[in-house]
Amino acid sequence: MKIKVPVYPLAVFLMFSSSWCYGQGDDIKIRELLAKAEKAPPYQCELVSISYVAGNAQPKHYTGPWKIWYKRPYIRSDMGGGLIYIDGPNSSYEYDAAEDQYIKRPMSRVPLVNEFYELMKDAQWNFKIVGNEVIDGKICVVIRGDQATNTPPDVSHVAKFWIWKTNGLLVQAEHTFTKGTTTSYVQVEAKHFTFGDIPDSVFAIPKEKVAPNSFASEMR
Repeated sequence: MKIKVPVYPLAVFLMFSSSWCYGQGDDIKIRELLAKAEKAPPYQCELVSISYVAGNAQPKHYTGPWKIWYKRPYIRSDMGGGLIYIDGPNSSYEYDAAEDQYIKRPMSRVPLVNEFYELMKDAQWNFKIVGNEVIDGKICVVIRGDQATNTPPDVSHVAKFWIWKTNGLLVQAEHTFTKGTTTSYVQVEAKHFTFGDIPDSVFAIPKEKVAPNSFASEMR
């Protein structure tokens, strides 16, 4: 079974949806966490990912660290090797170091930063709070998500999210995919958070470096 790190659009950091489904009594608590995240100051962090198939002789696959700069509503992601993504409210750009130019993309390929908030807008998912855990010294609320509909009997996708209780930021995500007798896992963790203002220039896209048939969004 091919492992794929799920990725979701990063254009909007937080959007609320009346179709969200939670365990009984969890709705208010989750909304309070989301409200904290909406007010979080600019920050930098690093992402690391681990993926593997249960019982498979192949070693675990590690990727990262990826460097992240977040300043609402912009995200800059340095994936290493000259690969950079810059996401704004209306567009996502990939920097091609070999060509020294930016290419417009339909969506970001960076996991974790927003995926919990994007999944929560999907009516096919049910969420509930399952406890509290400490991750890298951070007290986190653990939220479990189950894909509720439109899956074959032998296929399942369960997700868990660790939300930093202090500020509502997503610290860790874990996905378990099952198809028949095969189970695979993907875990992504955010580490080394640094809070403080980030210059707008970090997210700027020089117009002269935008590839033909693309256009750069202006910083506002």
